[in-house]
Amino acid sequence: MTKFVLVAYILFSLIISYLGVSYDMIPTPFSYNQLVSIEELWGTVIILLSSLLLYGVSYRCFDYKHKHKHKHKHSTNNLISVNVSKNNHFFVVKKRTLYCWFFQLIIVLYFLSQFITNFDDYLSSNAHIKRIFEGKFSQFFLIIQCFLVFLTKGWTRTLIATFSLLLAFCVAWFDGSRSALIPLFGLVISAYMEKKYLKTTFFVFILTYMFVFSMGVRTVDDKLSVFTFFGYLFESLVNFFIIFAGSIGYLTSFSILHFTYVNETQKGLFGIHDLLYSLSPFPSFVFKPAIVNEELWKIDSARVIGGAGEIYRVSILLFYCTFIFFAWLTNKIDRMSTIHIKLISVSIFTLSMVVFFQYSLRTVHWFYYLLMLFIFIDYKLSKKRTIKPTIR
Repeated sequence: MTKFVLVAYILFSLIISYLGVSYDMIPTPFSYNQLVSIEELWGTVIILLSSLLLYGVSYRCFDYKHKHKHKHKHSTNNLISVNVSKNNHFFVVKKRTLYCWFFQLIIVLYFLSQFITNFDDYLSSNAHIKRIFEGKFSQFFLIIQCFLVFLTKGWTRTLIATFSLLLAFCVAWFDGSRSALIPLFGLVISAYMEKKYLKTTFFVFILTYMFVFSMGVRTVDDKLSVFTFFGYLFESLVNFFIIFAGSIGYLTSFSILHFTYVNETQKGLFGIHDLLYSLSPFPSFVFKPAIVNEELWKIDSARVIGGAGEIYRVSILLFYCTFIFFAWLTNKIDRMSTIHIKLISVSIFTLSMVVFFQYSLRTVHWFYYLLMLFIFIDYKLSKKRTIKPTIR
């Protein structure tokens, strides 16, 4: 399933980009459909299609390696079920619920502290897109919020789902960030796993609307006003399809045309030392070489080179190697046995594809570290669930 995400996204984006450049049918941010010529776009088409070809071949190789490795292995593993008394089960659920409420409290306090600490800077900022909850810790806590829905039941799940909705609206309203979608993925997947398809449809609509809401809210001022909030809430509902159509161009053609524009103009500076720093899992206050200047990664005050453009700037060979890594990653995700972790991993990988082209590598690499952690957790859980019987 995951293997088609990357292919579908790039192919669909290429088609939308072609329509935008050739026929001016799809609006694109920063007027890229006028800045990029059709000849320059064809150069990008060749690069990306050859990358997809390498991606497909690599995926098949990883697939063959896995099947060959397990070809002669006869599994005699049995799934052992343990009978637990009602009292024990009650205490296990109660303990788990307390842990969930503890994490929920931590998440609420974190975002509240971020709001209080950063609000003055938010008001005085001249940035193109103002943000309060920006940072990797915010994304980390949003992912934790996504998981809390799966770990609870009954009224506790209802309350935590309400917190997820409120948190998503806060991040979308104040930051205009697509990270607001992360907690909502948990609601969609949870409803789908319970086979409540009407509820699933409702949450999918909320997810889609939140995307439209977060994209359009970036130009809204006076965000402390309740009247402004409900006014835009109503406006975005009325203009849902218009904003959604514009958002499609932002999600697809912007990625391709931005990548093309960066490669053709060579704006911004990004070298091997910047790459090593971008891939480092350590925060900047722990590890940041003096030679690194993140301001040079930008082509102007509103746009960065983008993860794809940064890797391509260092080496085209490294760019192709990145698609081999994507093949390995998606192959591992497709082999996950824990359905909840698998569905969340697919959602995160889908989101990371957009971020890969539009945001810096320093931002997107955390998604891949997280996915590798999920792969490890799924491996450990699958080993724990399956136990070989003891011969007596």
